[in-house]
Parts: sequence; C-alpha cells; structure tokens
Amino acid sequence: MLTALLSKKSLEIPLAAFKDEEAKQIEKEHIEAKKEAQKVAHANACTSRIAQESTLKTFDLPISSYKKKEEYKILAMALELGMDGTVQQLTQQIKEHLANHCEESQKTPCFAGLFISRRCQKDKAAESGPSSHDPSTSQATVERI
Repeated sequence: MLTALLSKKSLEIPLAAFKDEEAKQIEKEHIEAKKEAQKVAHANACTSRIAQESTLKTFDLPISSYKKKEEYKILAMALELGMDGTVQQLTQQIKEHLANHCEESQKTPCFAGLFISRRCQKDKAAESGPSSHDPSTSQATVERI
C-alpha cells in the first residue's frame, strides 16, 4: 500500500510540472504568433504605401539624390522591377533598366527628373525660382547612369 502511495505521488509531481511547462509553451507560441501577425501587417502596409506612391510620385531628382531603401523600392516598383535586395542591388537594377530604356524613360514625365544633373537643377531653380521647376521642359544634360 505504501509503495502504491509513493508511486502515485511521484507521478503527480512530474505531471503537474509537465502541465505547467505545456501551458508556458502554449503561451509562448501564442505571443510569437501575435508578433508574426504584426510583422506581416506592417509589411503589407509598407508594400501598400510603396505601391500607392509608385503610381503617384514624380521622380524629379537624379538617382544619386535618393538615400532611403524605401525610395529605391518606390522607384523600382514604378519601373515595374523587383523590390527585393539591398539598396546597392536596387540601385544597380534601376540604373541598368534606365540605361536599357533611356529614351522611353526620358520621355515619361514622371521619370524625366532622373536624367537631370544636380548642377542643371540648381541653375534652373536659380533662373525660375524654387516653385516652377519642370524637369520635362528643361534642356539639361543627362546624368551619367
């Protein structure tokens, strides 16, 4: 009888510890799933914002003036390129695309500013004032891509 009590008590302790560990593991998985859902929602919101901006934005500065990865992603999406990779990879991909589609891109008003050099932009701004800059009508030199 004593051995039956001892073995029953010895089983209850590990069973309680097991249930505690199981509850902790379930809670941990729940927290991780919640964090992952937040990451996915944030990524979807960023992609949506990039898609919207890529259709509305006029790129009136040379490629070298863009510094943030999101700016390169917006430009890549506007050019119907992939948005994956580092800033350096995105820049290379964009430059290659613009070099291969130079005439077409220069004639498109939203991309014309990518081909204007910074010096010409400053000269144009000094001549006409800061608010009337129109890159599609400027007779500026083409920035080396």
